[in-house]
Amino acid sequence: MDIQDYGLTIPLPNGWDGRIYRQTPLDAITLEATSARLASIADDSFIQTEQGMGSADIYVRLSDIGPPPPYLG
Repeated sequence: MDIQDYGLTIPLPNGWDGRIYRQTPLDAITLEATSARLASIADDSFIQTEQGMGSADIYVRLSDIGPPPPYLG
């Protein structure tokens, strides 16, 4: 299964859960993928997802916060 949105596309292994979302226009675009089950989108959804994971599960969460400030070079 592929998930896609906001110009991103990623294939997920069979049985994985994933999504790409942005809670508000001011928030970062976030990609989440896991071999467990994703919790509903909320400010603490990553904590809820982690709490539902087993010792062999994998959870990937990437947030696009934009380019670094110019003073960082």
